[in-house]
Amino acid sequence: MEAYEAELERQLQQIVQEIEACGLEQYKDALLARRQPALKIHLELAEQLPVGSSKVGGMPDLPPDFSYPTLIEDYGDVPRGTPLTFLAQYRLQDLASFAFAREVLPSDGMLYFFGLGFQSGDVVLTDCGRVIYWRGDSARLQPYAVSEGVNTYQQAKIHFEPIWSWGFHLLDESLPAECDEITDRYTSEPLHQALGIPTPIQPSDLMEDEEQLKQHVLLLQLDYVPKIGLNFGDAGTAYFLIPKKDLRECNFAHVWCEDACC
Repeated sequence: MEAYEAELERQLQQIVQEIEACGLEQYKDALLARRQPALKIHLELAEQLPVGSSKVGGMPDLPPDFSYPTLIEDYGDVPRGTPLTFLAQYRLQDLASFAFAREVLPSDGMLYFFGLGFQSGDVVLTDCGRVIYWRGDSARLQPYAVSEGVNTYQQAKIHFEPIWSWGFHLLDESLPAECDEITDRYTSEPLHQALGIPTPIQPSDLMEDEEQLKQHVLLLQLDYVPKIGLNFGDAGTAYFLIPKKDLRECNFAHVWCEDACC
């Protein structure tokens, strides 16, 4: 058993105990049926980080020949060709220490996330989000100074923690209201995560369709981050999901990107 697996087992036993303490043991199987391992993303403000670190905000660390992404079509008053805003990057080696991540993600390289940012701090992803995978010599990476007028955010280091994601929003509505005592405990706070089951805050054709969800992998769920000035509407959330088939082929051209607000 890998070290993180012991932590997941501890978390599982904890929720089982809570279910039993609430007198809901007969609903335990239903509550836990959809669980899958995920990586909770913790953010720590950091003025300086080694080049190529997993992070949110700051300047992206890119190779010299990287083609910086721009808006493909006009978005309202924003013309196509406008440079997108850098949101986050993963050093994929940081995730490769978890077996469930190794099963679906490339084991090395960098994964970059972009959206259309505004000076208010808001970011739009729907029809504007982009994910780019790069694999090469990490010694070639260097901080990239974005064009003038492109919004940037304070830099925060990413730390990955193994957790369970529960998929409580997919539960059968026939379950008694008493089960809300359990589900609310695990869904009431903002959550940054990868590889788990997304937690939608607005109706979503994809995220509320269990069969469709099974065919996708959540690359990133990023809630609003006021401490770095990043927002998605009114206390909103950003989602990046990719079809499993495309991920197996390292094809990131058709990532499903959406932002939603409360």
